[in-house]
Amino acid sequence: LVWEALQEKVDAGELVLFDDIDEDYLTDNFFPEEAYYLDKNGDPVFFFQPGWIAGPEYGLIELPVALETLCDEF
Repeated sequence: LVWEALQEKVDAGELVLFDDIDEDYLTDNFFPEEAYYLDKNGDPVFFFQPGWIAGPEYGLIELPVALETLCDEF
């Protein structure tokens, strides 16, 4: 889900990932259980610190995912 959300931002022209960032890299290096918070509705928002997967000019990259969507994956 996180990779798909990132790809949506890339496809929309909102984000440019570093060249070496791909799904395999994320699978090996991103730990969603440690990099999320719950928004005011109780939905998880996954995040990446500035400069980790894209230039620091993008700031904190936040990817909200509806809890319902997350539950549908399991």
